[in-house]
Amino acid sequence: MNAGCRSPTAPRWNPTEHTTCAPRLAARYWDLDDPARADALAGILDADWVRLVIHPETVSRYTF
Repeated sequence: MNAGCRSPTAPRWNPTEHTTCAPRLAARYWDLDDPARADALAGILDADWVRLVIHPETVSRYTF
């Protein structure tokens, strides 16, 4: 299941299909059987978030 974390080459974000990486990351790094962590995740999911995407005009890549 894709939790909404997409690669930079994926189609642009659509607000009607908005999902978040929070449930996937919380399940990976937190013990969600802990009521405090489960409440924290619920708070994150209930909050209103703004997504800011910056598209650079040019990209420079350096190798060493």
